[in-house]
Amino acid sequence: MCYNFFNGDDKLIDCIVYYSEMGHTKKYAEEIAEQLNLPVLPFNKAKKQLQKDTSVLFFTGIHSNVLLKLNRLYHYHLVGVVGVGISYGTEEQLHKISDENVLYCPFYYLRGGICRKGLSLWNRLRLKWIEQELSYKVLEHRATEEELSILDAILHQTDFYDETARDLLVSKLKQTDFDFSNTTH
Repeated sequence: MCYNFFNGDDKLIDCIVYYSEMGHTKKYAEEIAEQLNLPVLPFNKAKKQLQKDTSVLFFTGIHSNVLLKLNRLYHYHLVGVVGVGISYGTEEQLHKISDENVLYCPFYYLRGGICRKGLSLWNRLRLKWIEQELSYKVLEHRATEEELSILDAILHQTDFYDETARDLLVSKLKQTDFDFSNTTH
């Protein structure tokens, strides 16, 4: 599912930049970059290789409604953000993410998944804490359907990668009159 909450001006996208902890964001970014014929760089390489004011479409994970590393992109011209998370991505939640991150560009949401491989100790502990909190809710019969889905994803390392949603986002991006020519690289 993807949402575009803001109508932006026509913009040139020079590069797709991504920050991925579990691999889902990277997969979406690389496949979409390929379909749009755009270069793609991981966040750390982009910091070293891209010039100030480069137009960037940024893909990143979401933790507790925070778009990871977004606050470190102030040198670039951000033309859109794609958040990847494990929840259903209700319209209410996506508005909350957009508002809490003070986005002034198009925001899209794709569902990712859980993969503990490669997570830092801090993130593994945080995931364990979320698992315990949701388990208590289940025991007390207070868990929502979405919370049950998130708990299941944590326990079984579920992958919600969605090719249909990916292709829908590509179509949406093509319809927003972005110029996908690569003039700076």
